[in-house]
Amino acid sequence: MTVAVMPDACSIEPAGVRVLVLPDPYEDGNEDTGDEIKTKSGLYIPKNSEFAKDRERERVGQRFGLLVAIGTLAWQDYDNFRANGNWHRWANPGDRVSFARYAGDRIVDPETGIELLVMNDNDINAIIHSRKDNVDA
Repeated sequence: MTVAVMPDACSIEPAGVRVLVLPDPYEDGNEDTGDEIKTKSGLYIPKNSEFAKDRERERVGQRFGLLVAIGTLAWQDYDNFRANGNWHRWANPGDRVSFARYAGDRIVDPETGIELLVMNDNDINAIIHSRKDNVDA
């Protein structure tokens, strides 16, 4: 499984309650050759086929990624994110997160060409911690 890696720089800043997420790369073992898709078994399938449409739906339905940036009002609108009247941000840039399927709008950073997701803060469902982070060295 390949996971997203934090970009060096990003020219997109999420507004208000939005957050910016770099989705994990979509890997299904098939190769995109331009006008066709080469399957693992070596078949070439046209991009306008049902197989290609299903593959695109799966790519867009990606549910895991890396939190890149947070808008200035993220998690401030909800009473359940406040502790003793103070705002509590429970996810930070660099955290690996799970988000709602088909959440957000896809946007391409004009400087790097990286495709990112801009979504509402409440579309993030969980922070994913690596097991090795929890083991004492």
